[in-house]
Amino acid sequence: MLQAFEATQSRFGYGLPERTGIHLQDGQLIQQEGPEAVVLKRKEEMTCQPS
Repeated sequence: MLQAFEATQSRFGYGLPERTGIHLQDGQLIQQEGPEAVVLKRKEEMTCQPS
């Protein structure tokens, strides 16, 4: 899952164990059923500009 997340440069990724389901609305997680899903979220890189 991590390799796919990095290869696609996705901002979010969901890993679902067996017997887990998620409901998305407009790309946002609104409900989940079963064991807890694994959510990967890419942090925005911060850059510093010289003053």
